[in-house]
Amino acid sequence: MKYYVLNMGGKLKVIPKKNISEMIHRRRFRKGTTIRDIEKMALFITK
Repeated sequence: MKYYVLNMGGKLKVIPKKNISEMIHRRRFRKGTTIRDIEKMALFITK
């Protein structure tokens, strides 16, 4: 499973890829944000 390291609210968060779509649906990111945008923002992506 892939994990993303994101800077959210000034803190580093490690989020599994399968939870990203849930977070988009719950509006944790700006309206119109896609998984590709989050991949570009990620500080690190595990393999």
